[in-house]
Amino acid sequence: MAVSTESLEGFLIRLRPQTFPPECFLGFLHILISGSLVDGLGSRPFPGQSWRDLAFVLKKVRWDPTMVKQMGIDPAHLPPRDRTRFWYQAICMAKIDSMEAKRSAVKLKGWLDKFGYKVTV
Repeated sequence: MAVSTESLEGFLIRLRPQTFPPECFLGFLHILISGSLVDGLGSRPFPGQSWRDLAFVLKKVRWDPTMVKQMGIDPAHLPPRDRTRFWYQAICMAKIDSMEAKRSAVKLKGWLDKFGYKVTV
């Protein structure tokens, strides 16, 4: 089976400038942590990210911290200076294993198709 050469960091950088579907960030985290993203080659390019690794990459690519508002989390209640801790705590608080997260992930299917990825929820 062929292996995707795109890193998670590159994937997030490629998505960041795009118009992210509203209210779907929780589903996006669910997809990245559960490893349910399949590329055009049929492989899982980012198999099940740990919360800590995902938090580090979100910090590294300077992902918009206001996205946590979509999950009902007030960014003012998260560590403002340490972005790795900010993202880690946001992920901890997000309830990524909930039915709401799965429904949100399903909403992202069509959007991620544009980038050559399939979601298996």
